[in-house]
Amino acid sequence: MKIKMKDQSVSLPNAWKQCGLSKTDWDRLQGGKTVDATSVSEAIKNLVDVEESASKQKSKISGGK
Repeated sequence: MKIKMKDQSVSLPNAWKQCGLSKTDWDRLQGGKTVDATSVSEAIKNLVDVEESASKQKSKISGGK
């Protein structure tokens, strides 16, 4: 899944390992870039926007088939 910060003026807590990100990707996220994450920690869930991949969105729309 792709994640991006909602508000650049807020600092992220140190939870990059819980999201399956490298420190470099974490820094890119804090800099306003969109990054790929394996999961979203509860610690940052309200601070980021989550974008699902097109294939996941399609399977939800078509009932997973």
